[in-house]
Amino acid sequence: MTRSAVFGGGGPARALRLCVIPGFCAMAVLLLQDRMEGLDPAAVHRAVLDVTPVTWVVSLACVAAGFWAVGAQEIVMHRHFATQAPVRQARHAGMIAAAIGQTLGFGPAIGTLIRWRRVPGLGGLQAARLSVGMSIGFLVVLGFVSALATLAVPTAPGQAAAAGALAVCALLVGLCAIPPHRLARHIRLPSLICLCSFTGWAIAEMLALAAALWVFLPPDTGPGFLAMLPAVLLALGAGWMTGAPGGVGAFEVTLLALLPAVGDAALIGAILAFRLTAFVLPAGIAGIVLLCRPARAQPATCGPALPAQPPRAEAGLVRQGVLTLERRGSAPGWMLGRLPHSCVALGDPGPAVGPDARVRALAALSATAQAEGRLPCLYKTGARMALAARQAGWVVRRVAAEAWLCPAQFSPAGPARAGLRRKLRRAGQAGVSVTAVTGPCPLAEMARVAACWAKAHGGERGFSMGRWCPHYVAGQRVFLARHEGRVIAFVTLHDGPDEWTLDLLRSLPDCPDGTMYALLTAAIDAARAAGIPRLSLAAVRRAPRRRRTGHPPDGGLARFKAAFAPRWEPLYLCAPSWWALGLTGADIARAVLRPAPLASAPPPAHGAPNGIAPAAAAWHRFSEGLPAGRAAPLRQEL
Repeated sequence: MTRSAVFGGGGPARALRLCVIPGFCAMAVLLLQDRMEGLDPAAVHRAVLDVTPVTWVVSLACVAAGFWAVGAQEIVMHRHFATQAPVRQARHAGMIAAAIGQTLGFGPAIGTLIRWRRVPGLGGLQAARLSVGMSIGFLVVLGFVSALATLAVPTAPGQAAAAGALAVCALLVGLCAIPPHRLARHIRLPSLICLCSFTGWAIAEMLALAAALWVFLPPDTGPGFLAMLPAVLLALGAGWMTGAPGGVGAFEVTLLALLPAVGDAALIGAILAFRLTAFVLPAGIAGIVLLCRPARAQPATCGPALPAQPPRAEAGLVRQGVLTLERRGSAPGWMLGRLPHSCVALGDPGPAVGPDARVRALAALSATAQAEGRLPCLYKTGARMALAARQAGWVVRRVAAEAWLCPAQFSPAGPARAGLRRKLRRAGQAGVSVTAVTGPCPLAEMARVAACWAKAHGGERGFSMGRWCPHYVAGQRVFLARHEGRVIAFVTLHDGPDEWTLDLLRSLPDCPDGTMYALLTAAIDAARAAGIPRLSLAAVRRAPRRRRTGHPPDGGLARFKAAFAPRWEPLYLCAPSWWALGLTGADIARAVLRPAPLASAPPPAHGAPNGIAPAAAAWHRFSEGLPAGRAAPLRQEL
């Protein structure tokens, strides 16, 4: 229900709190002294006694609906902070904290203690975050709804201030919809799913509170519900700002000032009856539950172990700190990316899974996204997984195509690779030499090539695409191209026991024609010598116009890969609905085109073929951006 503000601190802060709260109430009483002097206590007593039993029942039903909305807000806040707390216990803790905190005052402090006591495995810091988040969220939504209600009433005062409040709320929504990278690194902004859910439940709580008070007003002189709503919302805000228990004083004088048409005795009687149903009775029930049924503290359990083998070689992208390898129960492991509004599963959950495993993996993804207040999404997933998603009612759209080949069967001969042979001849005639890195990499020269490439291409892409970083490249297969003794280009590949995947393609603008073709051909030869059965040339975007089956999409990168005559497999984007598909697609596009600053991990010991693994700088430690409890297993796994 309503939350009390806490002006914490000592010294001047405490003195300010002790002076402001009674000072505000005293000033309000002085302003309305004329109306308070003529108040008849007997008339107030009769107004309370005249309330019919049906009215009491209706008010209690409205209060119960409001507390249910509080529990729903609590669940949304737990999802936002990814506490993984049990839903039932989180709901009950939020309702108990609201009932006791609004009555005694100091809601965030009391709410922190109650949540810490009632929710197993919830730490003190998490409980404080939840309490502060609930208070701030309620205050923002209260300001938004109050502004809307004020603008809806033509004769209501303060419409200019209401318009300004709406502008501030619109700015906050914009920051949540498109969070700036610097702001998102320091403040955990809610996703649009959490924001809309919390706003909807908070509005439902306010409407229930207003209805619980409105039914006590006399039907002959009382205003209509919509006309009374702005006054109730402003009174709730005034009570919240004072921090007094139940907002006593500020709530009453605000209603007396904003509802002059209602008799003083009738209005005060309605407020007293409202306080009995919305404050006293819920606080008593919550206190009994808190004392008689304390929650048993349970230690937090660790999540299931990561798969012993990553699903594909492309799982090396995890070392950039944007994606994580996860596994839930018996479902295959996903490579997940947590974006502001989406929980994106990149690729397929495993190299070869059956229909039942795909259904379990899809259910696990949906459960993970729901627990975190995000939308589930499959990105660059194969045809079988896309079919399972479509059978589950998801919307499926083809967005890319993956090129792959078998190194053992690859040969530049044949009419399909005539263009490749021509490019290789040009590179040879220009004196380009290609070598596989087996020792320390020339990091300075490679960094120069990567910087020139990024400048020529408008910067590097992120999320599902690798970016240049010395520690990241050190854990990959690296092939260099030299011309006249200097490095002019290089390619890197993720390596696994059964697959290599092309990652970085970097070259100088003036490198000889055919250089990149020679580099990739050398990588294919090395994969054949290592006995690798599959080499993926990675994905390219789908062309806007339809092409014949088996043909690659249009584009320079696609034409480059098509020269090797690979096999093409369609890749899909899947989401539960069309609007979810649009929102998750925009989320992914922003993560790819405007990636956050890179935080890459040191290379794994088993995957550093070139032997360069310098100590990681602080900004390379990707574990700082991962959820709690996942950094150590990922470091051990990768």
